[in-house]
Amino acid sequence: MRKSEPSRMLMPINEEERKRVHLALGDSLITSRIRQINLKVIHLACGFLVGVLSILLIWNTSGIGRQSAVVLTIFNFFFVITTFALDGSLLIKLSMLLVGNVTFLMLNRILSYFLDSAVGAQSSILTVFLSSLVNLVWIVSFWSLSLTILSKSKKSK
Repeated sequence: MRKSEPSRMLMPINEEERKRVHLALGDSLITSRIRQINLKVIHLACGFLVGVLSILLIWNTSGIGRQSAVVLTIFNFFFVITTFALDGSLLIKLSMLLVGNVTFLMLNRILSYFLDSAVGAQSSILTVFLSSLVNLVWIVSFWSLSLTILSKSKKSK
């Protein structure tokens, strides 16, 4: 380019060119946003599917009670809703969901053994209070830990 010729970038563009560039940029932004939304919907669908399957598998094989099954269902529902819509790898999200279910099984079993030996009656108010308290503590701590892992995996990309 010669010095006497004005640069094309500095020349004002006409209205038609401006509309064409705006539409091209807008369309690419819209399609990329649609892809992101579709990916998040796929992640949510996979999360719900794995959550429901794990609840059914755990309920049928481990013999947990109705109260424990309700707690596990609530945990899976809120975990999928809050974490699967975030950016991050689907594999990490699914593995964190399954680790949460295994953690629930282990803590539920340990708590039931402890309460059977300490209290003796499964239907007492102390049993309901302690199991609710333990479930609240581990669900909140596990949820915050999984959010930390997801944010670290996003930063490492």
